[in-house]
This record gives sequence, structure tokens and C-alpha cells, in this order.
Amino acid sequence: MVVDGKDYLSAGVKAHKGSFLLHLEEVANRNDAEKLIGCEIFGTDLPLELAKDTYHVNDLIGLSVETVEGKSLGKVTNVLNMPTDDLLEIGSLLLPFRKEFVKKLNLKESKITVKLLEGMLEEDAL
Repeated sequence: MVVDGKDYLSAGVKAHKGSFLLHLEEVANRNDAEKLIGCEIFGTDLPLELAKDTYHVNDLIGLSVETVEGKSLGKVTNVLNMPTDDLLEIGSLLLPFRKEFVKKLNLKESKITVKLLEGMLEEDAL
């Protein structure tokens, strides 16, 4: 489990007053625990099965992206959760994470192949 960028071992979790209490082996006392309130938590030791064509955000960040024509666009640096679609942030490009654009996603090869519309890249707009 990663909390605020640091690895921890989860020793248990329980519901408490509409929230959850997470016991981390490396956190020895209440004062240390209170320093972690509000931090982002990523579960790295929980292999959850996902539905087909569903991915963990952490699995997408860092993947190389290229067009169907073979042009390298860079790497996914962020995934933005928006009301209508998730967006892949690839440099200055924000690409909707939809089948119309994402033609192939291969986690083993760490690569996403995308189909762009004309004008989606800044250089196309000039």
C-alpha cells in the first residue's frame, strides 16, 4: 500500500463513524497516524479483478502512446476523471479514453495505440 508516496504494509481496516480506519504496520502511534489524515492511498498489494476493458489508473500512467500510423506521442502522465469521460494526459494532449480513440492497449508491452482526429495535435492545428 502506498500512502502519500511512501510504502506501508496494511495490517487491517475497519469501518468507523462513516469512514474507514486503516491500520498500517509502520505507523506506531496516533500522532504519526494523524499526520496521514487526508493523504491519497493506493493499494498495491490487493490484486482486484477488473471487468474486461477496465484498467487501474496506476496501470495506465507511464504507458507509451503512439498513433496507428506509428508516431510516438510520449507517455501517459495522468488520467483525469471528468464527468463525461476519463482523459489521458499525454504531454499537452488530453485524449478521451474511449474506443473511438484508444485502438489497442497492451499492458505487457506498456503501450497504447491511438487514432487521432485531424487537428487534435497542436502541430496539426497550425
